[in-house]
Parts: sequence; structure tokens; C-alpha cells
Amino acid sequence: MKPHYTYTVGADDLLRIEVWKEPDLNREVRIGPDGRLQFPLVGNLLVQDRTLKQVAELVYEKLRDVLTEPFVTVTLLQSSFARVHVLGEVADQGPQPFHDRMTLVEVLAVADIDWITAKTEVVGVVRGSLDDPILIEVNLEDVFVGVEKDVFLRPGDIVVVPPKYVTRFDRFVTQLLAPVRALSGAARDGAFVATGGVSP
Repeated sequence: MKPHYTYTVGADDLLRIEVWKEPDLNREVRIGPDGRLQFPLVGNLLVQDRTLKQVAELVYEKLRDVLTEPFVTVTLLQSSFARVHVLGEVADQGPQPFHDRMTLVEVLAVADIDWITAKTEVVGVVRGSLDDPILIEVNLEDVFVGVEKDVFLRPGDIVVVPPKYVTRFDRFVTQLLAPVRALSGAARDGAFVATGGVSP
């Protein structure tokens, strides 16, 4: 089985670090250009290329010197480089900053989906290289009624919201497929490959 995607932090990422029962320590912390962050009681920590779990473990180990069994959680609030691209029937087309456990429904809310013109039963998530992409089709209507699960996105995913009406097809091709191919730099023409599942 293919492992789930695991995000690793980098320079300028914004994290939320919380220590249970220690509200004075809870804060948002931005990673510096050197890959380090500053946190009370532990000082300067190198966290570049660590997972969120590894960052939490590192802070925990440092805090154990001054606190009794601290419980630490780390959340990615904003990634400086990871983006999800949203194209089609939304008001705010283009890249959206990625954060941990971002979902399709969430990013469409941020991008302000046009519920009147969007064909919500076949929203696509294009994942991987555009030379050999995977297309995950999602029926938003089924998601909202609990029949289908929302999709956890990954950095680099392209969300495509097609128009509802066939008469808009020419605009759909011009507006969406050209920018999608431009993102890859050198993608081949052809159909996307469909898949039946998605990993969180």
C-alpha cells in the first residue's frame, strides 16, 4: 500500500505550538530562513525538513527538562512554499496556501466556488506529474450528505471545477486546461487517468 503523504516543514512556515495545561506557552511560531524556530524554555531549534510529529517530539524532549511530562501538539497554519491550485468556476482562481489536513471542501470555500455555474457533481483533483496524472473525481453533493468522504489535499494538487453547462465547454478548455499544462512546463495532451481512492 502506498504510504500516506507526510508534510515536512521548511523556512517561513507558520506553526501553532501548544502545550497542554501551559497556556502561556501556546503560540504561533514562524520558522526562520535558517530552518530554525524560537520557543520559550527551549530556545532555538532546528526543525527544517522534520514532520509535524517530529517537531512536536523535539519540543517535548526539550521541555521535559523543565516540565513534568508535557503534552505538545504542533499544527501547520501556513506553508510558505506549498500551494494548491484552484481553477474553473471559482471567484479566486490560482494558488492557495496549503496547510496540514486541508480538504477539498475547505479550499473551495476559500476560493469562493460559484454554486450557480459549477458542476459540483464532478469536481476534479489532479495529482502528480501532468505527464502521468491521476484524476480524483469528487461529487460534492454526495460529500455534503455524507455519502462520500471529503478529500484531503496534497501540496501541488490542482482542483478543477468544471462549468455546469455544455455550452461553456470552449471557455472551460481555454481557461482551465491551458493553465494546467503551463504549470507542468511540458505536459502531453491526452486523457487523465482515473483512480478510485484517495489517501489522507
